[in-house]
Amino acid sequence: MSGCPEDVEELKRENKIETSYPSNSIAESAPKAPISSPQLRRARTLPEVLEEGTRSVGSGGIEAARHHWNKLRVGTKGGPPGQENPAFSKRPVWNPNEFPLEGVSLSSLKQFLREHEGQLTGRTTDEVCRGILLPATAATLSSYTELLKSRGEPVAKATVFVSHAWRYPFCDLLDVVLSLEKTELKPEEVWVWLDVFCVNQHVVAERTFSWWSTTFREAVRDIGRTLVVLAPFDNPTPLTRAWCLFEIFSTVDTGAELELRLSSDEELAFAKALRAGEFDFNQWVSKVNLERAEAYNPADREQILQVVESSVGITALNTKVLAVLTQWLTVQARGLQTTQLQRSKSRRLSSGTTLLELGKLYQQQGDFPKAVDMYRAALEHLCSQHGQAHPGTLAVMLRLADLLKEQSKLDEAEALCRKAMQAYEDLEGAAVGGGDHAQGMLECVNQLAIVLKKQGKLSEAEPLYRQALAGMIVMHGREDILTIKFIQDLAHLLKKQGKLDEARELYRETLEGRRALLGDEHPDTLSTLSTLSNLLKDQGDFEQAELLYYAALEGRRAKLGDRHPSTLRSLNHLAELFLRQGRLSEAGELFLEAMEGRKEVLGGNHPLALQSMHNYAVLLCEQGHLQRAELLILEALEGRRSEFGTAHVDTLASIHDLAILRKRQGKADEAEALCRQALMGRQSLLGEDHPDTLASTNELSLMLMDVGALEAAETLVLESLAGRKKLFSKHHPDVLTSIHSLARLRSRQGRNVEAEAAYWEALEGRRMKLGESHPYTLTTRAELDAVMTRQRDAIVARQPSTVIAPTQLKQNGAIPSCAISLGVSAYLTMNTVKEDTCCSFATSSPLNQVCDEVLAGLLAASMVDQSEHSELASGVGDLTRLASLP
Repeated sequence: MSGCPEDVEELKRENKIETSYPSNSIAESAPKAPISSPQLRRARTLPEVLEEGTRSVGSGGIEAARHHWNKLRVGTKGGPPGQENPAFSKRPVWNPNEFPLEGVSLSSLKQFLREHEGQLTGRTTDEVCRGILLPATAATLSSYTELLKSRGEPVAKATVFVSHAWRYPFCDLLDVVLSLEKTELKPEEVWVWLDVFCVNQHVVAERTFSWWSTTFREAVRDIGRTLVVLAPFDNPTPLTRAWCLFEIFSTVDTGAELELRLSSDEELAFAKALRAGEFDFNQWVSKVNLERAEAYNPADREQILQVVESSVGITALNTKVLAVLTQWLTVQARGLQTTQLQRSKSRRLSSGTTLLELGKLYQQQGDFPKAVDMYRAALEHLCSQHGQAHPGTLAVMLRLADLLKEQSKLDEAEALCRKAMQAYEDLEGAAVGGGDHAQGMLECVNQLAIVLKKQGKLSEAEPLYRQALAGMIVMHGREDILTIKFIQDLAHLLKKQGKLDEARELYRETLEGRRALLGDEHPDTLSTLSTLSNLLKDQGDFEQAELLYYAALEGRRAKLGDRHPSTLRSLNHLAELFLRQGRLSEAGELFLEAMEGRKEVLGGNHPLALQSMHNYAVLLCEQGHLQRAELLILEALEGRRSEFGTAHVDTLASIHDLAILRKRQGKADEAEALCRQALMGRQSLLGEDHPDTLASTNELSLMLMDVGALEAAETLVLESLAGRKKLFSKHHPDVLTSIHSLARLRSRQGRNVEAEAAYWEALEGRRMKLGESHPYTLTTRAELDAVMTRQRDAIVARQPSTVIAPTQLKQNGAIPSCAISLGVSAYLTMNTVKEDTCCSFATSSPLNQVCDEVLAGLLAASMVDQSEHSELASGVGDLTRLASLP
């Protein structure tokens, strides 16, 4: 319905019309008041005005036409100049507080086509309104529906509201509307509300926005069904206009039925594009966004956004519109699929490519089972027609391998990739960097690398990734869209290998490239945004990661829907971040939603479903729900072992976390054995310096501490700390974890001064990085308090020995060890402890007494040469400051 005619806007810019106003439709209505003609020298007859108006409409646009038709109301024969023509004084006036609900019949539309057959070809709806409808209704200044009614032709309450754009061919519009004859059980009972017919195009009524948000929406609800005319199919204009989206919003929000249709010509064009591989679902959905939709009047657009945001919200509206589009597209594809499968059975040559493109469409929509069916049918067809060593056949092989990889059917995917590689090698000119089939060969190499990475064969995958990327750069440069995909694929591997800095640079390059070529809201751009945020989380940049996670999640929800695998992946990633931040309640809700969604969409044994199951189990373990956690983590472990075997990164992750669970259950021996298994597996698969390996190293050191194997534990904790410091900044959460582990070790060794210093370092870092209330921060603080309490109690216990006569100190020239310990403690306290802690430490009554007595002895001993006793000098100064604290 909406859409400001481009010619009106152009005329306004060229100053060919005095005042312009949006739309020829009810939604984007004309000027705020009727245009008055200038003072006329003489009164003109009605035929003269009609003739002048008819001449003007061809060049002046809809506003110029309305300007002339308004002259019928003033200055014509039958009344003095400047006054309304008495001939029209009884003309019905449409009340702007009401909505014209009467519609026209399909038979009336067909009759209109017959009457004006030679005048409609090639004309837009705007041109038909100016050239035909305005002159036809000029005598009554009414809508066309009102004119039909005055002639005794049937009109009735509308049953179908039509939403369309005015700048596309009018014949295509009627072609869509009249297609209802073929699909309705009782077409004679269909009454069409089409603005160009049902709205009085002569009257310019003032309509407030509250009218649109109440009266208009109620009318859409009362009509009960909205038909959106998509034109053109590859970039439907109605989906870029704010008023059209508002009409769709009103339909969805009021519970009315929403339907999308193409004209017969557009249906043929869509089928042709799909067969030729020229239709991109991701690109299609990326264009739908109410926030970027246009309206002739910017104020209207802002008010539309305000109304939608105060109701379902802009994101929810985008999601609902895209859900309808996806459903419609699926219906169209299934119809084409049936036709092509029939052709495939008769070995018609065109069907193989079409089945491939249908498979791509289903895959982009997240419907993997249907996509696999299409790829397999296409592969069978093309193999029978051309054999395996044919570019078309090989393209289907790679697509099928990619989808099988997504379904975790990795052995079959690898076999297909290797078969395709061999076939490419047999084709002439398949060498990297040249030949007709070079790009296909590079895609095959890259796809095999992806499968190997999924299998955990990282060292085998890396040279293939680099080979494929180098070849693509030679062929197309770094800014080509396929090269950019290869760059991201290599970044995935580097992240998996723990080479986070290099991966981060490649992710940023990918993001910039995709934003430039595809736009911010394209699903591929959102994919890069999600992976970059995941890497930032691994690097400890939680704040930035959260911002990007939310952007990726909301974008995917809007473009792909709540149950698309990519949306569920974003949910899982955000939950992982919340878990790291200690936001356990929020993490639990998202993990559960992701797990249930993946089970529903992908199946309970899919690797991504197992991943969500594993993550949820880890969360339950953190919350202390050990029994529930055990059931889930064992199920995830069994599923991963069955799918991948033991020597796989995912399986080893489950073994590692099962070890932690066993430790918390008090099963120390089993926990240690599992942790050693995870550590050895990660060392072999990922290397000594991989973040996952270092995590197992640190965890094993803690288990060894618990059983008193402090020497072995020290080796491991120092190894973990050194490795993590190489990989991360000093305040990275993993580095702080290792520092905390070192502090715990020093405490167990009785080296309390070193333990206290390490605890303070871990505490300050965790406070800064994780916050005061994070469980890890609270754990560090509790262990630090315990160490400080032990030191204080030890000093109090030695209180009698601290009362030393000055003469003894002078005679012996010695300083009691307890005094030196107290001085060191004081030094550490005043230089590292927060002021409130320091004060309470100094003024606790037993310790305060000790300080007084020891200080007295130290002061007396100061007669000794302090240059020979630096500890004494330090102790005197520190204790003096400590004792002086309030």
